[in-house]
Amino acid sequence: METEEIRDISRYVDVLKKAKSDNERFAALLMIAKIKNDKCGIEDKKEILEAVGSKFFSRLLKTKNVPEGCPPNSYKSVALSVLSALCNDPQVAESAVFIENVTCFNNLVLLNPGEEDKEDQQLIDDTYDCFNSLCQSLSGMEAMLEAKTVASMCEAVVAQSYGQYRQSPPCVRQWSHRAMVSIDSRLHV
Repeated sequence: METEEIRDISRYVDVLKKAKSDNERFAALLMIAKIKNDKCGIEDKKEILEAVGSKFFSRLLKTKNVPEGCPPNSYKSVALSVLSALCNDPQVAESAVFIENVTCFNNLVLLNPGEEDKEDQQLIDDTYDCFNSLCQSLSGMEAMLEAKTVASMCEAVVAQSYGQYRQSPPCVRQWSHRAMVSIDSRLHV
């Protein structure tokens, strides 16, 4: 079974690399979203991110045009489902795909879906998973500081947006401490 899933990963990465259209890339991404996270090693995750590409993820996270009859955030949901599954390792979360999309993540935590909107709630949960992974590395924290993620999180708390509970104190404390150490070391160079 494990060998079959590894072959699937290789096959999907190959399809991603050979994709000639966004439709082909998106179809492969849907298949990757179904792979169990524990079956992907760090190198597999990096290869998937590289094959999909930062620009494609950015387009999915920013697009407002979806096919008729689809939920408005369906492309964002697929992108974040894959990203949150891949980002649980700090080496992966440091990739350009995550760093370049922090501003998109900031906008997503400000969504305030209703109690019945489980898809958008999952979208926000996946976004916080990405934030939690980003704050495990210096480059991730720097990107979050530059993109004013703290301000977005404060807005989410003030607006009592869904997911604001995900801003766990340990994560925020760790992030704040690392950011201050980073800033302090730059000032004393």
